Amino acid sequence: MNDSDVLLEAMYEADDCLIGALLIEATTQTRDALIEVSGIVEPGDFKHPLNQTIFKAMCDCGKPPHQINTAQQLADTGTLDKHAIAHMSHCIAITPCSLDYLDYAKAVKYYSEVRQAKISPGQRQYTGFEV
Repeated sequence: MNDSDVLLEAMYEADDCLIGALLIEATTQTRDALIEVSGIVEPGDFKHPLNQTIFKAMCDCGKPPHQINTAQQLADTGTLDKHAIAHMSHCIAITPCSLDYLDYAKAVKYYSEVRQAKISPGQRQYTGFEV
């Protein structure tokens, strides 16, 4: 596995962990985690197009963005496809700790800036878990 493969894998993992953490944290019936994260990332920062769609639905929902509310928002906007529900479950399953949602958000933003060539892969823009 070369360096670009490792970077690509890390991008997808950060995307999925952030979505998973937000879905888990929403079970407390609050949007607090989503509100904090939406100040750091926007849908276009996600590498995975399905995560872009899911995050946008979470932000537009107006309710705690757990799986049911997010799926309903996707259905209401005509963007619910057969992969979205399974993908949300996958994201929840692989998220090591939902309390690290801010670190995941910073990683997603970092990788977004690397993809857009705003920064080089070696630049660190935040402290948190090792990228």
